[in-house]
Amino acid sequence: MHRLRPGQPDAGREHDVGGRGEGHQHGRPGERARWFAVVPDSSSITVDPAFEGERLVVGCSPEHRAELVEQYERRPFVAELWAGRMAWAMFWYSGEVSEDELVAETGLSPEQIEQAVAWHNVEVERRRKLRDRAPGGEQ
Repeated sequence: MHRLRPGQPDAGREHDVGGRGEGHQHGRPGERARWFAVVPDSSSITVDPAFEGERLVVGCSPEHRAELVEQYERRPFVAELWAGRMAWAMFWYSGEVSEDELVAETGLSPEQIEQAVAWHNVEVERRRKLRDRAPGGEQ
């Protein structure tokens, strides 16, 4: 099965097709077969909110494309997107940012901001636990 790692491009990586040991390379020169899809991706944050939340994925076959789409469909969406909007808005501020400023900058409601902060806190804790369990991680 093809494994998608958020934030890593698909091209140029080896894949094990269907777990059958049929590794092949994507993105080789001269390779023509490409299957495209636009998927919801809450980590795709842009300056213009009209273009947020979507990512182009490329598969080497219709089956591979379907696997990529399925992986993105299982990801959390809304709260992560809101947290990304907040991070983008806060980038331009130095120091503290008021809730009113966040509402104005992000277009989110106070309730959405609260959910985004909760998502962020859970994600930070999840990543900390992964880091601590990794070889050489903090114990």
